[in-house]
Order: sequence, then C-alpha cells, then structure tokens
Amino acid sequence: MKTAKLILIYLGRAFLALVIFVMLYLAIAFGLAKITVNNDFVTCTADAVPIFILTNGVHTDLVLPYKNEVQDWSMVLPLQCATKTDTATRFVSFGWGDKGFYLQTKEW
Repeated sequence: MKTAKLILIYLGRAFLALVIFVMLYLAIAFGLAKITVNNDFVTCTADAVPIFILTNGVHTDLVLPYKNEVQDWSMVLPLQCATKTDTATRFVSFGWGDKGFYLQTKEW
C-alpha cells in the first residue's frame, strides 16, 4: 500500500513538472515573439535597387539586376562565360541550398 502511494506521488510530481515545463516554454515563446526587430526600418526610397528572393523550399536564390547604378555584374560575370548568352539579360541570380540534396535526390 505504501509503495502504491509512493508511485502516485512520483507520478503526480512528474506530471506537475511536465505541466510547469510546458507552461514555461509557452510563456518564453510568447514573450520572445513580442520582441520586435527592425523597428527603425524606413521604407525604400525611389532610387533603391530592387532585389528578389526565389525559393522552392530547399534551394534559395537572390536575384539582382545585372546592371544598375550600384553594381555592374557584367564586369564580374561576363555573358561570354555563360552557356546561353542573351544580350537582353536583366537579372543575375545567386543561389544556395544543400548540395547533397540538390544533386542526389532522385525524385522530389
């Protein structure tokens, strides 16, 4: 009888510890979600360079204008080095992702 009571006490304490842990986790998650970032952000001006982000869920690309007043990528990435050259090229993209997944996944 004493053993059953002791087991119930330990189970009650374990359950209470689990409830306290979950409540603490939720309180911390809620509190951290309320911390703002970039709260001093100002909207872009008319002379800002547009950039785009493309993703398929695994691989992400930054897409930048090929030539603009800030950077001329033709000096670094000449079109003659590309496999398909197009004189109307307007954008260049830089991508990253998991190489192993990208090359070794047989089927998506």
